[in-house]
Amino acid sequence: MNNLKAQTQLFSKFGRTGNWLILSSVMTGSTFAFIVPVMSYFFLDEKGQGLHAKPMDFLIYLITITFLGTICNQVMARLADKGFSAKWIYIFSVGCSALATLFYANTQSIGIVFLMGVLFIALGSAAIPQLFTLSRQYADQSDIKTGSFNSVLRAGFAAGWVLGSGVAYELIARTGFSGAFYGASIVSFLSMLVAFFVLPTYHKSKEHRTAGKPTNIPLGFWVLVILMVIGNVANNIYLLSIPLIITNELNLSESLPGKLFALVALLEIPFMLYSAKLAERFNRYYLVIFSFILALIFYVGVYFATQGWQFMVLQIFNAGFIGIFAGLGISIVQDQLPKYVGFTSAIYTNTLRIGSTLGAVGIFISGEYFTYQSAVIGSIACAVVCIVGMLILQASSTNKSL
Repeated sequence: MNNLKAQTQLFSKFGRTGNWLILSSVMTGSTFAFIVPVMSYFFLDEKGQGLHAKPMDFLIYLITITFLGTICNQVMARLADKGFSAKWIYIFSVGCSALATLFYANTQSIGIVFLMGVLFIALGSAAIPQLFTLSRQYADQSDIKTGSFNSVLRAGFAAGWVLGSGVAYELIARTGFSGAFYGASIVSFLSMLVAFFVLPTYHKSKEHRTAGKPTNIPLGFWVLVILMVIGNVANNIYLLSIPLIITNELNLSESLPGKLFALVALLEIPFMLYSAKLAERFNRYYLVIFSFILALIFYVGVYFATQGWQFMVLQIFNAGFIGIFAGLGISIVQDQLPKYVGFTSAIYTNTLRIGSTLGAVGIFISGEYFTYQSAVIGSIACAVVCIVGMLILQASSTNKSL
């Protein structure tokens, strides 16, 4: 009863609209989980109904979409900061994802996949930062603690990712890739309906509108952004390399990577939720530094691990790292420039995209010239750089927002 009461209080304090925003975060996470983890399999599958493409084709696709998505995110962010409704930008972006996945479900042409990616998937990537922008606007006008609300939203996104990725691969096994892409379209359409009928529309008054991009950005902000990118590089090197390390180099069970991903996704949710409570008592930057220390322990452990149970135990450190890093990251970036929520939300989302792409490049280089296990050294180095960088940033007098 006490646990049920605590859960009820958790969601009731955000209000009805806040709960709809959390549901939208879950649905958006599910939509991207139907697409992102599937695309490498869709490109490189040699036996099923995939594209039968070469690894370089997928790398070019990933780099192109990341580059265009980064530009689209910033353009959409400027529109939001100039006064355009983040709700309608979100609906437009989710609609683009729905349209692209409908084409993906009905083609085996690499050319069409590239074209849809360039035209629509890049625009669809703006859905995440616009949802965070809309959520921040709601929190500011409702006197809700933004750190706590952002952590719950991020946890909702993670929960959606767990649900979506599991369902996506089940659909692939039963119906082929078309099932997963149709699933993405359906969830996207439902997200649009929720946003249209339930989510609020905010319009800035003329005196509160901005030019869309701040003119005097402190150096500490860009240092923080770079460290966020490096942290995501570390995480994505591990995500991409661990299946290959386990199956190709250690000859362990092929089902183990899936178990590891599911376990850490479940464990990181309570870390995300609890990180917001810790942030009310402790300096958020020190908490993020602590998360990088957990990451360092985790990556060193992964480098030396040889047994399945060792990888399973290590996921506790991985969950702590991702839960705190992702749970607090969006808030500390937004708080650097509170008048430019659209700009900072897009910047934060782009650190995820850029980190993912750089991690993929690192894996290709490592697999080509060394071993996949050696790629984990890159994650270790990234964690060390982040720890040192955050300590310097925290001590710097130039970053007044700390």
